[in-house]
Amino acid sequence: MLVHIIIPVAGKGTRLYPLTHTVPKPLIPVAGKPVLGHMLDRLLPLNPNRITLVVNPGTQGVIEEYAESVAPGLVECRVQDAPLGIAHAVRAGGIERGPLLIILGDTIIDAPVGDWIKEGDFIGVKPVDDPRRFGVVELGADGRIISAVEKPDEPKTNLALVGLYYISDGISLKRAIEELIAKDMRTKNEYQLTDALGLMLKEGWRPLAREIAEWFDCGKISALLESNALLLAKYPPEVPALPGVEVRPPVAVHPSASVVGGRIGPNVTIMEGCSIEGSEISDSVISPSARISSSRLTQSVIGKNSAVVGFSGSLCLGDDSVVEGL
Repeated sequence: MLVHIIIPVAGKGTRLYPLTHTVPKPLIPVAGKPVLGHMLDRLLPLNPNRITLVVNPGTQGVIEEYAESVAPGLVECRVQDAPLGIAHAVRAGGIERGPLLIILGDTIIDAPVGDWIKEGDFIGVKPVDDPRRFGVVELGADGRIISAVEKPDEPKTNLALVGLYYISDGISLKRAIEELIAKDMRTKNEYQLTDALGLMLKEGWRPLAREIAEWFDCGKISALLESNALLLAKYPPEVPALPGVEVRPPVAVHPSASVVGGRIGPNVTIMEGCSIEGSEISDSVISPSARISSSRLTQSVIGKNSAVVGFSGSLCLGDDSVVEGL
């Protein structure tokens, strides 16, 4: 399928601090692999001609290395030189003439995207309780989108944008973004993709609204843990053989991890190189090479190379940190 996919991942991920102080948001683990890995699993079957990750200058190397390990020769990184919004990031992705699919980099979406592409331009939407927090679309009588507004004070509908957009000719979006920038049309001091789409809609563009039933948000800690549980339940990994350990599925335990004694699960991800000893862990994500002993953790995210000893409760711990017996 001759489609160019752009994935903006240049944001700092402030809602995931302290994890994203040292790890780019798309490389945070969830349900057994980084967020970006889940995204590429869903995009590679589309057989795109190119996937462009738009990164910030400080994360290019590590994201490129991971992407190359998953899809050799297919994924490129381009740098957004300043944090000026998603429209600005998409423009940095090198929009060209031809089909363009955009998916935001902190969301895992399960949807028949390939089938939808065959039927023409679309925007992914989902009904939400408080649409003021999102970009919102309005539908015409024929069910097609007629307007899009970023975080309106008085939303006309509850149909929120979920970060999935298909445009059959990317040049029209490129022109709209260039108009935004030329006229310095900003919302909250950023060039918003919703505003660029709004310009296209005013010119007569009429994409379909595709409702997304399964939308796994990984943009903040609580959402990450919820998505970890939902993805493990939907795609349960093989139950690991861990002698002397009580395993309560679903859990994802990397083969290189060492787990001795205690209880693991439900809804637990343990990444490569971890060492878990005499601990009870549920509803948590443990990043690579973390060490946990004599602890009881729930609703926790533990950073890479961190150590937890003799702790009971919930933690959100960044990389290379130590917590002992609080």
